[in-house]
Amino acid sequence: MDKKMTITRSYSRKINLGNYEVEDYFSSRSLEVPADTPVENQKAISQALFLMAAQEVGEDIGTMMKIREELDGKITSTKLKEMLELVVNGKAILLEDFLKLNNEQHSKIQDAKRAYKREQYKKAKEAV
Repeated sequence: MDKKMTITRSYSRKINLGNYEVEDYFSSRSLEVPADTPVENQKAISQALFLMAAQEVGEDIGTMMKIREELDGKITSTKLKEMLELVVNGKAILLEDFLKLNNEQHSKIQDAKRAYKREQYKKAKEAV
């Protein structure tokens, strides 16, 4: 029975969105190799795994920035001001519409994150 070892590298970043909001991004990559793998090869594998994890985090951040920009463009400051004025004047139905839109945006972001993760997992699986 051949002895094996696992090399694992991870990468994480926190993005401060302002107003006490933070997004966390994390990726971890592992590879099982024979225990007698030379140290130079272990280092090369470790570095490659780290770069893969860092790249995935960078892509996640880029994807989320794009999604956020697209969604932010859907509510103009004028429209938001109108909604808030109507809410202040007691017309709560527009507040419900506003909250519904925010929930839909949140759902779209979550769906995009899940789709991206599935695609990355698929690519990683094909690479192995």
